[in-house]
Amino acid sequence: MQGLQQLSRAQRRFVFLMLFAGALFLLFALTVLLIANTFNSGRSIPVALIPEVAVGVLAELPDGDAYPAALTLDSIGEVFTGSYATGAVWRVTPGGGISELGGTRDAIGSVSALIFAPDGALLVLDTLDTDPRTVGGHIWRMAGDGAMTEYGLLDDERGWIAPNDMVFDDQGNLYVTDSGRNEVIRFSAGEDGAQVGQVWWVPPPPPEDARASLTGLAFDPVRRAIIVTDPETNRLSSVMLADNT
Repeated sequence: MQGLQQLSRAQRRFVFLMLFAGALFLLFALTVLLIANTFNSGRSIPVALIPEVAVGVLAELPDGDAYPAALTLDSIGEVFTGSYATGAVWRVTPGGGISELGGTRDAIGSVSALIFAPDGALLVLDTLDTDPRTVGGHIWRMAGDGAMTEYGLLDDERGWIAPNDMVFDDQGNLYVTDSGRNEVIRFSAGEDGAQVGQVWWVPPPPPEDARASLTGLAFDPVRRAIIVTDPETNRLSSVMLADNT
């Protein structure tokens, strides 16, 4: 410190600038190192909390923004999953092999749900875009040869607002939640055989300080009911099916 005080004013200013620049460089280097370590570090290995349970990675999807938000399995144990971010749909074999279904990335905007129809076709619920302000949607039917067509017609002027999930009952009718409309839509075959969607169930009004928003669906074969989730009101509703419907 005494030696520093004996320096001239210009020399002291130079030393101060060098120390300041060195501190900035060190801070920058540490920041770059932390960022590089974040991107280059390997994926974490899943570990089961119960010793008797074995956990393994089935597959790692190729896209950095894959964001697989939905999945379903076919009759031979292959997993099909779709990207909420890009619309791509992948097939994953039991051995972990991955293949992207052709045309899905270009045709589909954002995958919300996947399910196999009774005839073996893969249905993909497309919400068009990841932006929650986007209104609309499609249900795509993918045949075994990869051909994509739109599944059914929603028979009203409102159309899809925010379709969310799908499930089939034991009669082959398809149910779809629309959290924007806050309704469950049911598709069934019309006189010409085409699938027509109509409003099937509307939940009771929520409490005054809440907003209803139907999302998940499941079919209960024991009670022959459709189970509907509403995360906004914390309700699970069991909607019974009428005989033969």
